[in-house]
Amino acid sequence: PSPPLTNFDLLVNAAAVKGIQVKCSTNAELAYSLENANIPGDPFFNILLRIVSTRCMMQAVYFCSGMLPEEEYFHYGLAVPMYTHFTSPIRRYPDLLVHRLLAASVGQDKTYTELLDRNIVHEWCENMNYRHHQAQLVQRASIALHTQLYFKDKCLDEDAYILFVRRNAVVVLVRRYGLESTIFLKAVESQVDFVYEEDKCKLTVVELHFRCSTG
Repeated sequence: PSPPLTNFDLLVNAAAVKGIQVKCSTNAELAYSLENANIPGDPFFNILLRIVSTRCMMQAVYFCSGMLPEEEYFHYGLAVPMYTHFTSPIRRYPDLLVHRLLAASVGQDKTYTELLDRNIVHEWCENMNYRHHQAQLVQRASIALHTQLYFKDKCLDEDAYILFVRRNAVVVLVRRYGLESTIFLKAVESQVDFVYEEDKCKLTVVELHFRCSTG
């Protein structure tokens, strides 16, 4: 589905700080902007922008085409008007369903006649969306766990890129390990001694100490 345009405010502002204009009125316009958003001598900048752009999008979902109008068949992230899985049927269940549905539609396989019932397919799509989301949560939890185990009792100095600036924190990406972490900023004195400018993605700090939290 198409995300609200306000979702891209962070991306647009962050790119503007570097003198890059990102247009996002349509998914094709966004794809073109990202393709041409480059800074000479900093090839990783484009990757960072793409990482931020995916955070602005909605989660892609499976659906039964018979339940939605044709203009809803698009894939926003890929900027294509019509999309479905059609890879190896041994790789993932949605691919297997696509192969079975195609065979049933052209009369080559009568084993799964229920695939021609859009209400049943709709229920299966809803279940696949739920299972996919649960699998993502498990994957993230597994990565967080093994990251903690790997860095246990280690103290390393690494360069990091700033992904996001918050009122009291910065979100950084350690490129070498693909590790994303939030560094919380806390004033030494009781009064706040740093200034946050959201529209400029800017945080001006005087005195602080760090508390790093992974995950």
